Amino acid sequence: MDQLGISFTKLLIGLYNNPYVEVCLIVVLAAITNYLGHLFFTKIEATIEPREDLKFTKIFIKAAKSPMHCLIIVIAALLIFEILSKSYKFLASKQFVAIETSLLLITLLWLIIEIINEFEIFWIKNAGALDKKFDKTSISAASKIMRISACVIVGLILLDANGISISGILAFGGVSGIAVGFASRDMLANFFGTLMIYLDKPFKIGDWVKIPEKGIEGTIESIGMRCTIIKSLERRPIYIPNSLFTNAAIENPSRMSHRQINETLSIRYEDLPVVENIIEDIKECMKHDSDIDKKQPLVVSVSSVSNAVITLLIFGFTRKVDFADFNYVKQKLFLNITKIVGKHEAQITYAPQGIITPYQNTKLPTTAKK
Repeated sequence: MDQLGISFTKLLIGLYNNPYVEVCLIVVLAAITNYLGHLFFTKIEATIEPREDLKFTKIFIKAAKSPMHCLIIVIAALLIFEILSKSYKFLASKQFVAIETSLLLITLLWLIIEIINEFEIFWIKNAGALDKKFDKTSISAASKIMRISACVIVGLILLDANGISISGILAFGGVSGIAVGFASRDMLANFFGTLMIYLDKPFKIGDWVKIPEKGIEGTIESIGMRCTIIKSLERRPIYIPNSLFTNAAIENPSRMSHRQINETLSIRYEDLPVVENIIEDIKECMKHDSDIDKKQPLVVSVSSVSNAVITLLIFGFTRKVDFADFNYVKQKLFLNITKIVGKHEAQITYAPQGIITPYQNTKLPTTAKK
């Protein structure tokens, strides 16, 4: 019996010292831990989902889910490498430490980027409820800068962990900076163009812009680190290098506070006796129109007189800056003006060949008989 016990003990010790058994145990434990982690995150997400006071907790849980699963696999892989390395001596201690540090840093970088991405999605989704300074463009720019900064910092730590001197790289960059600068002038120009867009904010995503000197007009679709995409009137994407925006004049109609109404109206010369009454009535009509801003200049006057027509200038500003709304305001104003002209039994002329029928008259333009 004692002999059997001794044999069983030796078997256990043999199994414990067997690297393949240890590797199998680690794989099994990693799979179980990963499954339990999946259940844990699923349970946590279901618990906090209805609660509105845990918005940031939701962001961290969602961001950490994938990197945490990866971290379990990385730790298991490191343990397996350590066991095999001790058994077969194929990795030096320093090399193993460098690999271990690199994998953990890459996993940490993944976690940081996931958190930044989730916060970016959250802030963009809630940008309307935030301060006007936090628009989609600013949030996107800040997220890109944070991602690049995280990658640079982790990259420098990785280089140092693998025995590469950071000071040597910086010294090399200083010596070769002039040559690289000449070789990458366009890249630097685009970078400073991007910086100008984010700092000066001449436009944001969704704005309608015009670049008159280049004949470009459309909606800003996205702002990248090298180029900006504008969707034209024909819905075609236009890729513009950001360096263009450092010198080009940019018109941004989306930021208009008002739209200008600047139209002319031609009346027959025979209606001269009622022109003043028509002008006064049009002024009153515009003053009582809630869509027209009375604090801005408002002009209705005779601009020219000829043998055939009297031309009136109608000038004002509306608060409706949207294209469709602006045209509706003009339509409403023109129909009211037609009624006013018809009320005074006058007629609107549009060309020497004919006369537009006023609102209250139904006579058609006369044509010469053959």
